[in-house]
Amino acid sequence: MKVRSNPLITVAKMISIIVFSVIIFAAGAVAMQKCLWPFCRGYSKFDFSTIVLTPPEKNIAPVAFFHSQFLDGPIQIFDLKDESKYGDLSYFDGHFFYIDQAGRLFVLDHSGHSGDILDNIISSDEIPNNREEFRNFLRNMDRLVYDAWFGVKGLELKRVDGKVFSYALSSYFDPDKKCVQLALFRKEILSTNKTLWEKLFLTTPCVTDFYDIPTYGSRLGSVGGKVKSVDDTRLLLTVGDSDFDGLTGPELVTSDSTHFGKTLLVDNDGKFLGIFTRGHRGPQGLLVTPEGIYESEHGPSGGDELNLLEQDADYGWPRVTYGTDYGKKVWPPSPTNGRHDGYRQPLFSWTPSIAASGLTMIRCGAECPWDRNIFLSTLYAKTLFRVTLAEGRVVTVEPIPIGYRIRSITFGGKKIVFKTDPIVGVAKIGMIDVAF
Repeated sequence: MKVRSNPLITVAKMISIIVFSVIIFAAGAVAMQKCLWPFCRGYSKFDFSTIVLTPPEKNIAPVAFFHSQFLDGPIQIFDLKDESKYGDLSYFDGHFFYIDQAGRLFVLDHSGHSGDILDNIISSDEIPNNREEFRNFLRNMDRLVYDAWFGVKGLELKRVDGKVFSYALSSYFDPDKKCVQLALFRKEILSTNKTLWEKLFLTTPCVTDFYDIPTYGSRLGSVGGKVKSVDDTRLLLTVGDSDFDGLTGPELVTSDSTHFGKTLLVDNDGKFLGIFTRGHRGPQGLLVTPEGIYESEHGPSGGDELNLLEQDADYGWPRVTYGTDYGKKVWPPSPTNGRHDGYRQPLFSWTPSIAASGLTMIRCGAECPWDRNIFLSTLYAKTLFRVTLAEGRVVTVEPIPIGYRIRSITFGGKKIVFKTDPIVGVAKIGMIDVAF
């Protein structure tokens, strides 16, 4: 006699199997993330509470790999005790430096030795950009979500008259006017006396309607904020359009009475020297080299750009772009959609958008196939783009998938170092050896 199975029992067994499988998968994911048994056997587990990075010569397991035309290899990934979305990296005097979104400055000592600047934390002082006042202002308006865009965007270290200064470009809240702008700060970092961040320069105008912007959400996400030294006496700053593009607000980029959509020259003390270039949307990367000054920026939907910056050049935004408005097939302010007529052309433009971010240049010797190549990092594409230049134009663009949203990137000492956006609340530093 054939016994018929009880359908309720069968369903219960299936549910039990599914629940058990989910538990096993979750436990395995946690074990792999925390480097618990059976994962990472033979490798050390590190405490990042007192040092930002653990030197890689200690037994660290690479958790990612890259593949490119001329070189394959591991990417060493380090967790930061940091939830910063922004912040920046800089290479100076043989060391990599990292500033977090609040303005705390660290040296990332990958080499295991000390130089002119000691390893670990260099400055624990947060930048006086009135962030707590800004948070309280947002909290009272039930808009605290916009705090994520506020903070340090750019870092540059520079020796001036025998002293070493860190320059930081950061969001700044004016508690009296209830508005936000960019501010350039400076701090001496090798003084035997305690030094404080000093505010040197403010962009204009200060933005009051920075929240609840249709489509974009906030004007704080398109402010630029990179700073680089161009020579012994001057610095170059990038300022985004804050979405004052004629669609989400009045068109304020083309007027020289505002700093929106421009790069600016200031001296080492923050004195404004003038506008360097015009016509930028959302500058993300800035690179100063003997070969030229390069800038990367976000377009709208498509039209991300790599530009070679030249004094007084206009790069066209918001009147021309190779992109379109979100959800549309045109960019309404442009008289010639899909073209860049009448303005300085980008070296290269990406469509669809890759969300271009940082820039660096590799210098590894004449026999190295990456020598003097530009590396452009990306957010949306999670890819590094290796850009080869010859005779003033782009001749190759190689995508190198990385798998992380990369916010900033730099190169030095035969290493590429990049910083990611937070992943489950933890930002990461990646290191690639340029070993040919």
